[in-house]
Amino acid sequence: MCGRPWATLTDFARDPETRPLGVTVNFDEPYLSLIFFVHGCGTTIGVPAGELRPLLPPLEGPVLCETEECRHHCLTFSDLVACDRPCRNAPLRRLLADLDAAKSGTPRSAP
Repeated sequence: MCGRPWATLTDFARDPETRPLGVTVNFDEPYLSLIFFVHGCGTTIGVPAGELRPLLPPLEGPVLCETEECRHHCLTFSDLVACDRPCRNAPLRRLLADLDAAKSGTPRSAP
């Protein structure tokens, strides 16, 4: 680990040397889902979604996983595509896509 200090986990997530890797979704407690990042020094860290609340809208609504409406993004760890479904977990996907797009300088791949 490089030992670089961040005042908050939000600062860590926004650090230009930090890239999103993926998310493991907790379907029962969405704020316990882990969002994984890798820093330029090679360190990987999993951050509970609840620690990134300043970057997230409320995680509310139904869970659409395993329904016909689901696009199955949450089932693939490294899928950084935003989800446009009205699912409780969709904001996690959108956060990953937004962070990835901001760091790569490209528009995200879904609404």
